[in-house]
Amino acid sequence: MLQTVAWHRYITLYDTGTDNEIIEIMATPSMRISDDMTERLKNITKVRDISLNKLMFGLSSQGLAEEDAKQRFLAAQLRGDAKRALRLLDELDVLGL
Repeated sequence: MLQTVAWHRYITLYDTGTDNEIIEIMATPSMRISDDMTERLKNITKVRDISLNKLMFGLSSQGLAEEDAKQRFLAAQLRGDAKRALRLLDELDVLGL
């Protein structure tokens, strides 16, 4: 069975005591994944002793970092900067890509 996908947004306003306000806008995604995958993710959270939220945050951060490295490599490749492109390839190797 699969779960439904939904996005929820909330805004938090903080009064800093000055004329400046800090506005925090966050989204809470729900994903459609199989029951098997859900159980596997829950098992990972138990082994690592972290919440599912922290696990998903970490996985998302890692995925974004990998994509950023890939995009920097492609940009360097287009500029013809061979030394930078090779350095970025080394970064991708470290990330396991």
